Amino acid sequence: MKRVLVINYHRIDTGAETDTSRLEQLYAVRRESLVTQLDLLVKKQIPVIPLSSLVSNSVRDNFSVAITVDDGNETDYSVVFPLIRKYNIPVTFFLSLTGKNVSHLIREQIIELSGNENVVIGSHGVNHKDMTRLSRKEQEYELHYSKQFLESLTGKPVNFFALPYGMYNRQILRLSIEAGYKAILTTIVRMNNPRTCPLVIHRWSVKSETSIRQFEKMINPGSVGFKMNSVISMVKFSATRIIGGGMTNRFNLWFRQKPGKKN
Repeated sequence: MKRVLVINYHRIDTGAETDTSRLEQLYAVRRESLVTQLDLLVKKQIPVIPLSSLVSNSVRDNFSVAITVDDGNETDYSVVFPLIRKYNIPVTFFLSLTGKNVSHLIREQIIELSGNENVVIGSHGVNHKDMTRLSRKEQEYELHYSKQFLESLTGKPVNFFALPYGMYNRQILRLSIEAGYKAILTTIVRMNNPRTCPLVIHRWSVKSETSIRQFEKMINPGSVGFKMNSVISMVKFSATRIIGGGMTNRFNLWFRQKPGKKN
């Protein structure tokens, strides 16, 4: 059985920004860590494939990874883009139009990114809101307007929608299909099977605290570490459905700052 692990990143920490929120710091991976992780994929000869191969069931290898980057931070352009060219790997950038970050991509950077053959631009919504907490009209706006705006800007189809906070339900899935997306992406940790031609793609988000040892376990689909992360991810998803994405993130920050908790 062919399996695909989708690895997700957010902002890349260059040390230049000092006024970022604690939540952004939690998901900010240092450039040195990203390079080490990419080098490990090369060393282990793990293929990096585009998301389109996953949804079209054209994956060749028994195990491969795809890489996505959320939010539309400026480091997509200044850090990740040069690495795409260095390693010659495909990456999908998911852009939130209004931005929730200190430093956000500008139009000219998005256009240049989209012109590279290894880059795909996807939507992360307009306002980066938990879609399950919105009315149907608001959900349709997030899906349609972001898609239309990015397609108009880049001149290319936008086929993928990354769910803010990873949350969705049947209505959101149905509305996404009606809007013309080929798949939506969540943050539930699970292997993807290209034979099922998935409408929902699962991802694993790398965090600032992710060690190279943890990363190595995650790119070993049979490891205990991967299975444990999958279980924990499902528990978090269930909790988030009840209390919302924003509240879940605040709890995560509180838990990591408890006395005696090692980061």
